[in-house]
Amino acid sequence: VVVPLVLGIFIITVSSMIFFEWFSPIRMPELVGMTKKQVKKETKIYGLDIGAIKYDYSDSVEKGKVISQSISPNSQVKRNSAVDLVISKGKSVAVPDISKMSVDDAQKILYDVGLQLGDGTSVFSDDVELGFIISQTPVENDKVAENTKIDYVISNGREKVTVPDLVGKNEAEALEEVGLLGLNGTVKKQYDSRIPNGVVVGQNVSKGMVVEKGSDVMIYVSKGTQKTSSAIGSKQVANKPPVQATSPSTPQEQEEPDTGVESYTVW
Repeated sequence: VVVPLVLGIFIITVSSMIFFEWFSPIRMPELVGMTKKQVKKETKIYGLDIGAIKYDYSDSVEKGKVISQSISPNSQVKRNSAVDLVISKGKSVAVPDISKMSVDDAQKILYDVGLQLGDGTSVFSDDVELGFIISQTPVENDKVAENTKIDYVISNGREKVTVPDLVGKNEAEALEEVGLLGLNGTVKKQYDSRIPNGVVVGQNVSKGMVVEKGSDVMIYVSKGTQKTSSAIGSKQVANKPPVQATSPSTPQEQEEPDTGVESYTVW
């Protein structure tokens, strides 16, 4: 009789302990200021779980440590309750604008605010001078952690092109060719008895020269042979009726001489 009684008491006691262990409230520990590794150890001791983890900047809590927890310390919770955490990304820094700076100047600016100059790539630019920064990533005023590297794109200056040989081509072909290269062609027309009308006779920038895109190139185009005044006069004499005599006091109109030069620019 005694043995079954003792055994029964033992079973009831153990069952009560297990029940108390699993179903009695647990005190939530203080997790703020701990690292993630420390939190895992602490919650395991208390029989708690780690819930969602978010990361945010903090000027007061060191990077990698808990800023806040979703359940207040010393609160009574059930076993296996999950506590959400916010972990510090360290101090936040507003990214300064380093565009249109030299690499050396940008490096000094970033160093002064606790950031670093990252990797650079280079491209041609019509707007930003050779050796100066065009753009950056992250951009100006973005919030980043201390010691973040700021990547940048630096200017190679204007792209350079080789001037083609335009002599012997017609006017339209020459203008199209310089236009496709990003050059500004200006046409100047003049009489040339040796070259047919509309054909290029010369250029002010020699073929093979390397120039920046956007440079001006003067293209000289022939207007063909100029008609002489004697030929024009003889034709007029042959076809015009006799000229009536005019009073000596009547002023005669004078024609302006044809210089034979015309010019225009194609951008």
